[in-house]
Amino acid sequence: MPTRYLIRYIKKTGDSEPEERILAFGGLDPCDKPWTLTYEEAVNGVVSGEWSFYVLLGNVEENLVVSRMVDGRQYLAVAPPHGQLPLLSLPPFPDYGEIDACFQSAQDNSANS
Repeated sequence: MPTRYLIRYIKKTGDSEPEERILAFGGLDPCDKPWTLTYEEAVNGVVSGEWSFYVLLGNVEENLVVSRMVDGRQYLAVAPPHGQLPLLSLPPFPDYGEIDACFQSAQDNSANS
């Protein structure tokens, strides 16, 4: 079962396409340490079944799902009917530096698999 994480922050690009505006996600891991993941790392983690992510819309937890663009590229969006807009409305995150050790060890383990 994937480990579930709350996304609290995003880092945006200046791109005009909603599916391409997010560079990174951030939040707190199960160790209560701040984390950041690139957009690609987050998508790959969901696709591999390693992680799942959600956001809070009001007091309701909404899961992120992997969707596919017309050209086949994958992206994360809030489960229908919400789409990409709730993610784009998240605040920017502070620079936490390196990825937290809990994520780093999970990445190392998956790379060795």
